This record gives sequence, structure tokens and C-alpha cells, in this order.
Amino acid sequence: MNIAAPSVSEKLETKWRGKLEPLLKDGEVIWGLAKATSMRPLLEGVMVTNARVAAFNFVSDKPEKVFKVEVSADDIGECTLTGMQKRDLRITTRGGETLKFGTLGGKHDPEFVVPLIERLRDFGVADDVRNQVRTLEQQQRIDDEVAHQQAVAEARQPEIESQARRARVPVVGPVMADKEWKLIEQYCREGETPWFVITTGANGLLAAFEDRLIIAKTGVIAGYMAGALGGGRVTTFPYSQITNIEFNSGWMNGVLEVLTPSYQGSGNHDYWRGSNRGRNSASDDPRTLSNCLPLLKSTYTAALPRLNELHQKIIESHQTQVTVEHVQPSAAPASTGGLVDEIERLAALRAQGLLDDAEFTAAKQAAIARHS
Repeated sequence: MNIAAPSVSEKLETKWRGKLEPLLKDGEVIWGLAKATSMRPLLEGVMVTNARVAAFNFVSDKPEKVFKVEVSADDIGECTLTGMQKRDLRITTRGGETLKFGTLGGKHDPEFVVPLIERLRDFGVADDVRNQVRTLEQQQRIDDEVAHQQAVAEARQPEIESQARRARVPVVGPVMADKEWKLIEQYCREGETPWFVITTGANGLLAAFEDRLIIAKTGVIAGYMAGALGGGRVTTFPYSQITNIEFNSGWMNGVLEVLTPSYQGSGNHDYWRGSNRGRNSASDDPRTLSNCLPLLKSTYTAALPRLNELHQKIIESHQTQVTVEHVQPSAAPASTGGLVDEIERLAALRAQGLLDDAEFTAAKQAAIARHS
């Protein structure tokens, strides 16, 4: 196969091949050589292989200095000839960049070089060298893409870990939206997840942790119905302060109530009783009350096994308190000391922000009634 253009003598071809072939990558084969001159950059010839087109000048024996301009076969878009004699070789890449490969040396050289370049464009980089021959620009693009993918993976790692934690949490009720998960995560301690969640859609949710539960009523509908237009209500109930959990149901719907000394279950919580009043005045509406979660009866039935476990955790939290009380020495009589100790504990809870003034007053009155 003749690889030299008409302007290249046999002697020059031998000279060029002796210098170029050691610089080729594994599997790369020269298809054609032609004279191509230019001052900027300084060029003396152009080479077409089964992987690229490269203009060269032997100012050094290092490939990065020999090959002044090059384009991979996969990047060749259009090959054109410009200038008065139509011998200025230009190649436009698929990305729109125009590369200058100098002025071809002979009158008939374009007829030799252009078909080779078009054939190379049609075939693309040969399989033997596809992963071997890369221009500096191509290698930089590859390196940049790898770095970008790594950065994306690192940025998504917290999200992936969050999704994995969420997947381990049993959820009873409608599928939770991302904003609901983010709300729960705001109330998680470091490395903590709830051990189950009850969702109701528009009426809020309940998330149970190892030592507490929260009832959250946020979002447009739940927040409005809870009397917090544009916001919402999130209430935390430590197990040690919960006296019982009740479910009052009708045919289809019901209300799950978390009872504490300040939230007693004696009221008749009716959906419609407060419908003609402002949301914060509808004290009988379970969607307004912080300790009530309206939900379907079927949702409650599905959550019942978990709620039974929750009852056990509440009982255990009270048993722990009783044990602590028995080891506490008391100088006062048993009846008086028990009341005083309980009021002191309630005062401490109020000081810690776990009870507000109304809750403290109600709990204190209940304690006095038990000890009287």
C-alpha cells in the first residue's frame, strides 16, 4: 500500500516513517503521509493513521512536541480545503472547533489526503487502538468527566445513606413524601431513626423513637387544620410522661390519642363540633389538638402490632422511674415525701421545657389528688 502523497519522495517517506513509527501507540498504523507547511505552528507534514490525523514537526523526539495539531478519528466532523489554491487543510471537530493542519505541499496532494481523512471519519478509531490513542484534549476531557462523576457520587452519598436509613423504617399508612422524611430527620439525634411511623396524609404523622414519640401536623392542609396557617405543629411526648394511648373509632375513621397528665381522654373529640369556629378555638377537633392523630380505622389496625410494642416501652419507662424512687432516701413521712418528690420532679420537667405552665398545673393537681 502506497502511504506517501505525490509530493513526498521515497527518501523523505523513509525518513519520516523512521521517526514517526516509534511514536505510534499499540495497534496504530500509518495510512498516509503528505507535506503540510505552516509557520504558526511550525509544521512540515501531516500523518493519517487508523486512529487520528496529526500534523508534525521534528523539533523533538517527544510525541507531545512532535505532534503539533491532531484530532481523533471519532472527533472528525468535516474536512475542507481553503485558500486560493484550495490546499489549506482544515478539519472541523464534532464539537465545532476548526483545526488547521497546514498547506499541502503538492497540487495533487488533496486528492490523496482528503479521501483518507473521510474514510477515517467513517470508520472511527480502530478497535486495536481505541483505548490507546488519545489527544491531550481528549485525555483532559476524560479526566474531567471522571472527576465530575466522583464529585457527583460524593455529593449524593449523604442522600444515598439517608435513603438507606429511610428504607429500614416500617411505615404504616400512605407513602411518605420527601418533605415528611426531612421533617422527621430534624427531630432525630445523630445516627438515630424512628423504629416505626404512622402516616395519615393530610392529617399529620406519628414517629416513634426509643424514648419518645412525636406527632407532627405540618404542610398546607394539616398545618391549617391544626390552627397554624403556613406552618405547623410538632409535639414531642417522652414515654415517661405518657399515661396511656387510646383509639376512639367510628365506622371508618378514628382518633389516636396520646394521654399525659395535661392531656386527659375525657373529652369528646368530634371532627365537626368545631367546624364553625376558628382553628385555635376548636378545642374538640382532633385535627387541632396536639396529642390527637386522626386516621383511618384500617391504618390503626395495620399499626396495632407496633402500637402494642409502643405500650410496652411506655410501661418500661415508668418501671424505671419507680425503681429510682425506691432507692432515693427520704427524711419526710412516706405520704408527704411521695407528693413532694413528685411535685419536685414536675417542677424540674417544667424548668427543662418539657412541660409548659398549663401542663405543670394540671399534673400537680393530679398528683395532689392521688396523695390526698
